[in-house]
Amino acid sequence: MGAVGDLVAMAKLNEAVGQTYSDATRGLAPLKITKVRAITTSPRLVVVKGETSDRLLWAPL
Repeated sequence: MGAVGDLVAMAKLNEAVGQTYSDATRGLAPLKITKVRAITTSPRLVVVKGETSDRLLWAPL
């Protein structure tokens, strides 16, 4: 498969992923990032925590 075929395959995959996301989030309020914090755990390690408008959903970044 050449470069054009690869691009077509990637476009189809991107469309499928977008549709899956759309189906999974239908009816839910949009999430918003409300706070990003840098947490120093040691002199050479920093964890970045992202908090969202859903108070139970957060993720280390």
